[in-house]
Amino acid sequence: MGLLGRFLTWFLQVDATGARLEGSSCWIVSVSHIDVCFFRALPQLFDEDTFLCFEGTTERHFSKFLSAYAVPEPLKISPGTLWPKSDWYHIPLHEKIMTEAANIVEQYSVAIPSIHAYVHNGRQVLLEWHDAFGDDPILISETLSESAVAAFAEAIGAQGIEKSALTTAECSLK
Repeated sequence: MGLLGRFLTWFLQVDATGARLEGSSCWIVSVSHIDVCFFRALPQLFDEDTFLCFEGTTERHFSKFLSAYAVPEPLKISPGTLWPKSDWYHIPLHEKIMTEAANIVEQYSVAIPSIHAYVHNGRQVLLEWHDAFGDDPILISETLSESAVAAFAEAIGAQGIEKSALTTAECSLK
């Protein structure tokens, strides 16, 4: 976290601790605007023992849907937004739930379901997407295979993938 982030954390009395994407490198999936294909492709990349986490939802129908499936916080994740404080939802990453999420987003024309999105397994963050559903890159743990990440990237219509030799902190700032 940079100097400004540390100052805001202190000034606003915000708890900015928590898990982040770890490792010496990460996969960077370059995207342009992504829609519901993100939800439909996630089960291809991650097992059913993982969670999709949303920080800062933007639409009440989607928040209501998430509330129905939300589980108690299995992993505290470092917030992408310090202020104002965001709402958080951790939902099981099951194909049925992802299909339903895609349907809600389509039905209510939700352009940006949340500000940030994460996937984790209760122990570590496996995917980080700040400014989600726009054109910021999706960062994926280096523990996933290149072929799996490439298949996911193709399924969401991504512009490509690259493995970054940067540190996680630098990956997160990219």
